[in-house]
Amino acid sequence: MAFFHKHRSAIATVIVIWTFAVTICRGIRLPNDFAEAHWLLDYRFGPVRRGLLGSLCSVSSSLLGFSMTSNLIVCLAALAFGGMCLSFAYASARMLRGSGERAPLWALLLIVASSPFVVMSGHAFGYLDSLVYLLAVASVALVLRGKPMAAGALSSISVLVHEAYLVIGVPLVFLGAVHALLKVQDGERRYATSLFSFGAPVVVFVALIILQDVTVDASTLRAQIAERLHSFDFVRMGADKIATWHTTSLAEYYLRESHLFSERLQYPSIFTSIAPAVVGVVTILHSAFRIRSFSFFSLTLLGVVGAPLAMHLVAWDTARISTFVIASGFLSAWILAECRGVQSSHNLYLLIALPALVLNVFGAVPLMDDEVERFSALVRLALYSPAIVFVVALIVQDVKVDALREFRVDDRST
Repeated sequence: MAFFHKHRSAIATVIVIWTFAVTICRGIRLPNDFAEAHWLLDYRFGPVRRGLLGSLCSVSSSLLGFSMTSNLIVCLAALAFGGMCLSFAYASARMLRGSGERAPLWALLLIVASSPFVVMSGHAFGYLDSLVYLLAVASVALVLRGKPMAAGALSSISVLVHEAYLVIGVPLVFLGAVHALLKVQDGERRYATSLFSFGAPVVVFVALIILQDVTVDASTLRAQIAERLHSFDFVRMGADKIATWHTTSLAEYYLRESHLFSERLQYPSIFTSIAPAVVGVVTILHSAFRIRSFSFFSLTLLGVVGAPLAMHLVAWDTARISTFVIASGFLSAWILAECRGVQSSHNLYLLIALPALVLNVFGAVPLMDDEVERFSALVRLALYSPAIVFVVALIVQDVKVDALREFRVDDRST
């Protein structure tokens, strides 16, 4: 146990990376038609949602003289996914950098690394989710470094990459901006620039929706997008559906999908697979940072963490959306660790860390396109055994430390 205590950080780092890699392998696949199409949609037919990335690809291909192919999109998707992984590694390192008890944070990282979010991130390889999270981490980092104007500008660009940034990235930037303001001891607090950091992307989003409605005819745009996608052999099968989905307004989606919101929050197979990780992350957030349950700040934090669920009002890929809550919880922990530091924990996380990890390991995540995860229960047990053993060791060590503290207090009192 002395060796474990001495080298705990190095051991934990290796185990978290291993666990993350194993979890990715449970669901990773090549991009499907819908994912590939997002790298081909651009502004040639007018201002449209998610057109920025495709426009950059289109301009680059024209200038450099290459064509967008399925293999090239795989390479670009790999770069985006790798960027997201590196950004999460950055957030993890910053989270652990400060003083204070690290055990609850290691437990949180292992819950996230084994969670349905990571499974689904691998499964949604090629989707723009990776870029959304990469941009969110970059924007939050700018806010925490006292650069809210740059964060607002980057967030505004991010909304043009994917409108989901509005409920994924913007709430996190808001949390970072508020805490950055609270950290200011001497000097003037820049409320206007802080407001710009999370308000600007909202304005850009609204302006884009209005501009698209005013300048583009939906039926004409649908035919133009379908024709363009049909010119690429690798997305031809889903071209018409993708064109329809992309040209349907968010208002129409809301009228069509919003009545299913509560049902999607309670969908049994999704709820049982994702709830353990969400409960684990939220519990550790409250424990490690000494947040009083149901206080104003607790409710605000839960709002930030749960904000991605608002997508259930307009979208139907329920399992994928539900996993975003886990990532928001993880990034919220990074923000709190940067701004508040880990408080002396009362070890509430001990009650939830191991059960959440085990349920992540052996749970089944509902994947898209009727696909199923890899690895049998026995293989998972073998692959995740380092993480399970590490969390057990954390619990044993902390229980021993608590017992020793109580013994010394009792000894002094006598």
